[in-house]
Amino acid sequence: MGIPGSLPLLNKSAVEKATLIAMALDCSTPDKIAFFRKNYFYPDLPKNFQITQLNVYGNTSIGWEGKISVGAAKIRIRRIQLEEDPGRLIYEGATEKTKLTLVDYNRAGTPLVEIVTEPDFETPHQVREFLNILSDLLENLNVSDPGLEG
Repeated sequence: MGIPGSLPLLNKSAVEKATLIAMALDCSTPDKIAFFRKNYFYPDLPKNFQITQLNVYGNTSIGWEGKISVGAAKIRIRRIQLEEDPGRLIYEGATEKTKLTLVDYNRAGTPLVEIVTEPDFETPHQVREFLNILSDLLENLNVSDPGLEG
């Protein structure tokens, strides 16, 4: 919630699940992890900062330099990082023409794992195949609920 003076608590289960994902994707993993406050103002983040591992000063991610096979291709994983989910903006119609925007805070503050790939994809079909393989992997590791709305 971002109450002044409050300190965030590390979600042990989130770290364990993110590490499991990193290991399954053949990533290097660190001895220590760090988190940062990314400050920005946007309606889906009322406390004006997001707790994240994204750091411009060096590698603090849960995993890096992994890979996943998609057919004969190897898709490289740049990094896997934990961060907190902001709220979700819901637009009435097209975003650029909407007259009404709603904010859903139901998932705000919950942990999420961000998986960043290198630009190795050659076709939209390969991207879809990658997403299917990754979704199956996350479901088999029991770290994702594929029924959740993204």
